[in-house]
Amino acid sequence: MRIVTGIAGMVGGAFLAGCVTPAQSFQFDNSRTVDAGFDQTWERTIGVLASNNLPVKTLEKASGLIVAENELVSFTTMGEAASCPASPLITPIGGIMNYNIFVRKLSETQTTVAVNTKYNMRYRDMNSAIVSDTCNSNGNVERKLLNAISGVAE
Repeated sequence: MRIVTGIAGMVGGAFLAGCVTPAQSFQFDNSRTVDAGFDQTWERTIGVLASNNLPVKTLEKASGLIVAENELVSFTTMGEAASCPASPLITPIGGIMNYNIFVRKLSETQTTVAVNTKYNMRYRDMNSAIVSDTCNSNGNVERKLLNAISGVAE
C-alpha cells in the first residue's frame, strides 16, 4: 500500500508541477548614457524617484548608488513590470520589488545610469499559505526610469 501511495504522490506532484507556467524571460537595456554631468544626473534621478513616490533605503552620492528593498506592489503593478510563474493552484496577491540605480560619471558632460530590478510575486496556495516565487522583469520600469532621468518623453 505504501508503494502505491508513494507512486500516486510522485505522479500527483509531477502533474501539479506540470501545471506551472514559467516566467517569461526578456532582453532589454537597463543602462543609458545621459548627456549631463554627474551632479545634474544625480539630482534628476532623486527628483524622478521623489516625484513618483518611489522609496529609497540607501542613498550614497559618493558611490552613485541608490537602493530600495522590499517595496510592496500590487498584483496589477507586478503584471505591468514583470513576468511571473502562474498556476491554477495558486492565487497571486501582490508582489515585492527591489531595485537599485547606479549613477556613474563618464566625463564632465556624460554620465551612465543603470537600473536593476528584482521582483517576487506573493501567492496564496490551496492551503491559504503565502508563498513567493521570483519573477523576470520585462524592462518597463527600467525604461520608464531611464527615460525620465535622461529627459526622454514617454
